[in-house]
This record gives sequence, C-alpha cells and structure tokens, in this order.
Amino acid sequence: MKDFSELPPGYVVFCDDIREETSGKTTVVGIYHGVLLGSGFPLIMPKLCFQVAMRFPNDKSVENFEVQIYAPGDADENPSFKFPVPAKGSIPSDHSKGSEDNFLEILLAIPISPFVLNAPGRIKVRVKLGGKIFRMGSLLVEQSLVPTSTAEQ
Repeated sequence: MKDFSELPPGYVVFCDDIREETSGKTTVVGIYHGVLLGSGFPLIMPKLCFQVAMRFPNDKSVENFEVQIYAPGDADENPSFKFPVPAKGSIPSDHSKGSEDNFLEILLAIPISPFVLNAPGRIKVRVKLGGKIFRMGSLLVEQSLVPTSTAEQ
C-alpha cells in the first residue's frame, strides 16, 4: 500500500481570475485543466491566478512557508515568483474550536498580472515548508495548432 504521508499538503488551481464576493464566497473564473494553449511566444497573459490550498494537521502548529511559482525554463533553485506566507495572522483564531476535521485548510489567492511566458513548458507551483519542497501542481503550456482552411490547401 502506498504511503500517503509524502503527498503534497495541498493543491493548486490555475485560472484567469479569483474574486472574493461580499457574501464570503470565492469565485474562480476560467480554470485551466492540464494545458494552457498559446497562440505564440512570448505569450503575454493579462493575468494568471493561482489558488493554492494548504492543509495542516489540526493538532500541530502551522509553520511559515513559501509559495514558489516557476515559469517554463526557470532553474529549480530560481523561481520567477516567491511568496512568503507567515503562519501568524494567516490562521483563523477559532480554527480548532469544535472542528470535526482533522486538518486546517488555508486558501491563498495569488494573482500575477501580467504573466509572461517566453516559451512552452510547465508552470510549476511548489511550496517550501519545514526545509522540504512540495510539488503542488503544474500546468503544461503549449503552442496551439491552428488548422489551415481548405482554401489554402
């Protein structure tokens, strides 16, 4: 049986926009599933958003962590974007009161505008936590294939 203790402590959703509604809901618009097709490179996107969800055991203290976003071509030690997340202030004070869940989930909305892609490849999201790097997810970026019209054949 697989040991699930080494699974990432969360996930990422790649999308065009994330909106916090006055009702307390979050609206996620234009979700990318597995691949983002570009018309050519460099591809300049007006905005690309990352909804990063981190899960922590309810019985342990939450550490500071860093979200790292890599554009295609970035070296492993040099992400295009780094977002430090301090544990203090990011956790609701009543997160463990009466909760039946055995974890605490923190949602982060990270918009980057503009987001420039110079080449095809993978956009990767990693989290640095407790000296370890966790792979949260990736999105493949490819050149779209535009079909030629029958008049050109």
